Amino acid sequence: MKPGTVRPLSSDQPQVMNLSQVTRSGEVQTDSTGWATVHFQPLRALPMRAGARVNFFVRARKAGENPLAGVSTRRLVSVGVHPAR
Repeated sequence: MKPGTVRPLSSDQPQVMNLSQVTRSGEVQTDSTGWATVHFQPLRALPMRAGARVNFFVRARKAGENPLAGVSTRRLVSVGVHPAR
């Protein structure tokens, strides 16, 4: 699916690769534009310095289908840490 394409009735479930760096988030639904917004809170183990990265494994699936056998896609996403000054 190319960027900007709306994915109706989709759920996204991100999982942080290092569980001690940020809080966990549950599964979220995409909005009417096809974007899913997930909020995390940093934990003490997160290196709060410029250039640090947090890696997430994100799985998007078609809502209502079997989570094990339904339509889905997975991505490994790396997010940069930019602490407030």
